[in-house]
Amino acid sequence: MTRFAWLLAATLAAALPAPAAERPPNVVFILTDDLGWSDLGSYGNSRIRTPHIDRLAKTGTRFTNFYAAAPICSPSRAGLLTGEAPERVGITAVLFPQAQRGLPDGTQTLGDVLRSRGYATALIGKWHLGAGAAALPLEHGFDRFFGFPYSNDMSPFVVLDQKREIERYASPEAAKAIMPSLTSRLTRAAVEFIETSGDKPFFLLLAHAMPHGPVAASGAFAGRSKLGKRGDAIEELDWSMGEIDAALARTGHERDTLVVFTSDNGGVGRNLPLRGAKFDYFEGGLRVPMLVRWPDRVPAGRVSDGPATLLDWMPTLVRLSGATPPRQPQDGRDISDLLLGTAPLPDAPLVFWNRAVRDGRYKLVIDKRFGTLLFDLQADPGEKLDVAARHPDVVKRLEDVMGRAAATRTAGSRSAR
Repeated sequence: MTRFAWLLAATLAAALPAPAAERPPNVVFILTDDLGWSDLGSYGNSRIRTPHIDRLAKTGTRFTNFYAAAPICSPSRAGLLTGEAPERVGITAVLFPQAQRGLPDGTQTLGDVLRSRGYATALIGKWHLGAGAAALPLEHGFDRFFGFPYSNDMSPFVVLDQKREIERYASPEAAKAIMPSLTSRLTRAAVEFIETSGDKPFFLLLAHAMPHGPVAASGAFAGRSKLGKRGDAIEELDWSMGEIDAALARTGHERDTLVVFTSDNGGVGRNLPLRGAKFDYFEGGLRVPMLVRWPDRVPAGRVSDGPATLLDWMPTLVRLSGATPPRQPQDGRDISDLLLGTAPLPDAPLVFWNRAVRDGRYKLVIDKRFGTLLFDLQADPGEKLDVAARHPDVVKRLEDVMGRAAATRTAGSRSAR
């Protein structure tokens, strides 16, 4: 090429617009309420039919060591949405309808960071991070909100469309009438959001009420399962997953959408083979199912035992979407390499407030009933045998890890409104 030709080519290239940045993936994050470790077919349940959810395990990756941010609702949801440990944001207990406060001022949520990246954002379902007008999803990065500000067993139970109250039930008895319709109504709203998002990438957080009590399913599912009302409700959640998949297929978004299915905390009742349930810092209260699908990116048919938590989704979605990280410190870590199967995660302890810490095979639990307990999860995933007396050095090391984390998080904590 002559010097003139090279200069001409360079000039023309400089005049051309830069290629458009790669479109970030859509994100559909399905968060069930009180769904336990053993409630899905892909996790060993043979009495509840969940073929649509189990399809995620076949077309994506099933995670066997995934943890909620807390064994109860509001703190766990705060952790998911902010990437911060619940104690940093001052939400360490369940918020009730009278709680006008919510996330601290200035806190950025997944809705905020993804909307700044150009996403259309929606929260359909349960919020449970403050019931005051200034605490609701529209003030925290979500363009669309249809659902309820707290749990379905709380009164008065209200349904909101954006900020407008469209239904109110003064007592639990009155609210029973609406319970069977919740899953189908939330599913319809989620499908409508997918179908009307246009050309923008979208972030949908579908936060189901079920199978939190009072458990109920619509007429098509009532009495259908082999495990009573709870089984019926979970089978309807499976139907909902099928409807979401169908909407993604109709809109041509099946292959460019990252789908996550998980739970806010462990299930009520038994979560065999795990010990404990909701409210517990044993595995049954913290370890939950997680299934992830992203065609051609997340390996299909894979089972991953890499430990991760709900806290990890903020830094992970920041990286995968190309969004600007939030202002607040992050207690979660980017698990993109774990999701994509490109590299193993380096070992790091998982700390759950001042009550439990897992580091590799060992887990320390501080329990009000039983004292300080140490379990070897590799040999004893059901936490049946306390090995603290055998490994005092491990106990001391994990107590130190928990203490340092508590000091850091408390020093950097911000009061909720």
